Amino acid sequence: MLEGAAVGAASGYVGGAIAAESGFMANPNGIMAASHVNSVGMGILSPIQMGQKLI
Repeated sequence: MLEGAAVGAASGYVGGAIAAESGFMANPNGIMAASHVNSVGMGILSPIQMGQKLI
């Protein structure tokens, strides 16, 4: 459970850092980056193969 909290904190940090840049479309890009970090992190923690491939 602590690992999931760490993944959530990391994804929140990444999304917040990108959204705080105030550049063009910073908020949507922050959301996409946070979602990607969260998905990859949870995929690493998951013992089940999800069938997702990274490009």
